[in-house]
This record gives sequence, structure tokens and C-alpha cells, in this order.
Amino acid sequence: MLAGVPVVETLEGALEAARKLSAMFPEVVVTAGGAGVAYASKNGAAIQIGAVKVHVESTHGAGDEFIGVLAADIASGSAMRNALVRANNAAAKLVGTKEEERG
Repeated sequence: MLAGVPVVETLEGALEAARKLSAMFPEVVVTAGGAGVAYASKNGAAIQIGAVKVHVESTHGAGDEFIGVLAADIASGSAMRNALVRANNAAAKLVGTKEEERG
């Protein structure tokens, strides 16, 4: 909504939204659920990472898992692409795990 684009459901839509938002913010990450995640920065950098295909048990907590891993990786000095891949993989693992097995 902030980017002025329709609901983001595709990787291309996520990148479009990230690019538009990068005019207002130095760096932007936009997730597109089962399609993946996109990143754009004011300096023109852009990254698209497709979703990891898993059997979805529950999406509960996927966003928290993603942003937690992303923030921790960035804080520890990881490059943005590496942090996005790790966060994407962590969220995929979480959604593919039955809630009663999460610990």
C-alpha cells in the first residue's frame, strides 16, 4: 500500500514495490509470501530471491522468523544477499514444520 502498487503476490510485484519505496528509504525489503522476497536500495541495487518450495504446515510466525534472521545476519556483518537467502531459508523451514514440532 505504501508503494502505491496492488497487493504484492509475485516476485516482480515485490521488486516493483521495493524500487518505488527506495525513493523514500535507503534500503527496502518486500516479501511476497510463497513467491519470494525482493530488495532495492537508493543506489540502484536490486535483489530477487525466489521462495523455497516446501509443504506448508503453517505460516504462523513466518514473518517474525524472516525478519529476525535477516536482522541478526545484517547486524553480524553479512552481505544483504546472504542475509536474505538465510532469512528466506529459515522462514521456509519454519512454515514447513508442524506447529507442535516447533521448539
